[in-house]
Amino acid sequence: MSSSAATSNLTSTDPSSATVMNTPSSITTMYLNDMNKCREIWKNFELDRKRDLFDSQGINISKAREQSAANRKNLAQITKDFKKLSNEEKVSSFQKVLKAYQEEIDSLTNRSVSAEKLFLDLYQPLREAPDPYFIICKYQQLIQQQSQQQSNQEEYEKTISELKNQLNDYENEFMHLKNQEVTIRKLEEEVLKYKNQSELLKEHDFIIQKHKDREIIILNELKEIKTENERLNNLYIDTQNLNYELKTRLEEIEASRQYQIDLHQERVLQLENQILELKSQTKTSITEHLEGSIDEQIAINEMKTEYLKKISELKEDVKEKNHKIQQLHQQLQQQQQVILNIQNEMAQLPTRETLQKLQERINTLQQLEFGYDSNSQEKSVEQLLKEKVIKLENDLTKSNQNNREKDEKIEALNSQLNELSVKASEQLKTIEKLEANVDQLMKSSTLPSNTEEVSISEPQSLISILTEQRNRFRDKYNTLEEENLKLKQHIEHLENEQSKLRKENLKLYEKTKYLQFYNQNALSSTNKPSSSQDYEPIQNKYEQLYEQELDPFKRFHRKEREERLNNMTAAEKVIYRCSSLMLSHKLGRMFLFFYLLALHTLVFFTLSKLSGLTIRRK
Repeated sequence: MSSSAATSNLTSTDPSSATVMNTPSSITTMYLNDMNKCREIWKNFELDRKRDLFDSQGINISKAREQSAANRKNLAQITKDFKKLSNEEKVSSFQKVLKAYQEEIDSLTNRSVSAEKLFLDLYQPLREAPDPYFIICKYQQLIQQQSQQQSNQEEYEKTISELKNQLNDYENEFMHLKNQEVTIRKLEEEVLKYKNQSELLKEHDFIIQKHKDREIIILNELKEIKTENERLNNLYIDTQNLNYELKTRLEEIEASRQYQIDLHQERVLQLENQILELKSQTKTSITEHLEGSIDEQIAINEMKTEYLKKISELKEDVKEKNHKIQQLHQQLQQQQQVILNIQNEMAQLPTRETLQKLQERINTLQQLEFGYDSNSQEKSVEQLLKEKVIKLENDLTKSNQNNREKDEKIEALNSQLNELSVKASEQLKTIEKLEANVDQLMKSSTLPSNTEEVSISEPQSLISILTEQRNRFRDKYNTLEEENLKLKQHIEHLENEQSKLRKENLKLYEKTKYLQFYNQNALSSTNKPSSSQDYEPIQNKYEQLYEQELDPFKRFHRKEREERLNNMTAAEKVIYRCSSLMLSHKLGRMFLFFYLLALHTLVFFTLSKLSGLTIRRK
């Protein structure tokens, strides 16, 4: 049985080899046709001529980038200067700022239009062009296969003879192996061992995965602890600086207060000495000059009043200074309380030694389980960042493709909707015509009974046919209406999905921008990934959308518009919606124009007729 099977296998291999020998000719002709097509397309493409154009465009793009960067710096400076201005100056310089922003937006739109034009010029000839790499590879494979087939024909003959000899040997061995049950048992045991080993390997992989998860959790905790520690250190330093400033201010205030008190005391002593001198002078002058005593008494009274005023002023100054000192003391106490709270928080946090121990444990775990050092870890982080950026860019392209597909679906569904609505209107017209015909037939059937029976039976049969047709059309109309509703719901669903995808794309663009910025800071020596150059037009599109969302003027206008819409009454909202609907379409605008024209002409003619009638009556 085995020898017959072997011979059958050998015979079965012969026709397949024959087919292999026969098929390459057809395949070669097919590949040659592809090669000719590819050659003609690339000949018409004229790559060498277009390289100069691409070089000039590249130089223009680099210049435009530099100019846009300079313009952005200028805009940032203008906005800073604008913020520093007063409200009156802002009103006058607002137009200049807006003009600068509009110029930058116009330059950016021109850049995007030129980039889109260049992309379309490059994309249209390349869209139908086949990839020459695969054609060349296939052609090389064909040549290699033909050479191998020619060289292997002799080997096949040799192998066939060897296989026949081996088959005879295997048959002899098979007869011997029938009695070897011991070897089969051993093999079964080995199979069981291998199964156990595979289970152990699975368990080991599961343990490694657990360790990896634990390591990621520990790393995240470490990062959080480090950030918290840095925050608290910064807080502590700020509070210490504030405390030092408050202390210096207190010392300065106390020194100035003491200096003022000393000055006031000296002034009081001087005034007291003056008063004593004046008193002594008055005593002497009373005995000698009674006439001049009145003037001196007045001068003394004036000096006393001045002295009392100065004392009251000094008391008020002392009260104010004491009040300020109390306030500063309260601020000092508050700052000391904040410092104590921060110190308590820092005492609760893990110390640097514990952090170092945790870092050492993580490093040991990494070395034990994965066998790499901290340098390799840094490299892996850089690679992860690159991979993340590339993944996000790929997600962006996929979402863009989904958006395009959904836009195409929406367009197709809209066209189907329009076709269905046209069909429905046509069917409605036919139904109306049929109903009118039926009514006419029914009226004609109510004529006098002098007509023949044959003429009566014919309209009745027509009525039954027409009613059946009407019922069919009604059913079709109902089904079409249901399909129309379903299509509308589907379109709404697709539009909602499109808006969601646009928002997700904007978020993805924001993440990619952040990651690219982080990658540029972390990897200043490395270049930007080459894959991002392929998606520059898509990135430019979402960059414009992102910048439009960030634009403060547009946000302000949007908020104002929403507020105005919310403040409107129901009637105003209805009028606004109807007018926007009418003016958004071309047909609506034309209808409104002709309607207003007709109204004006009608009013004009009625007024002219009324005026003519009144003149005639007079």
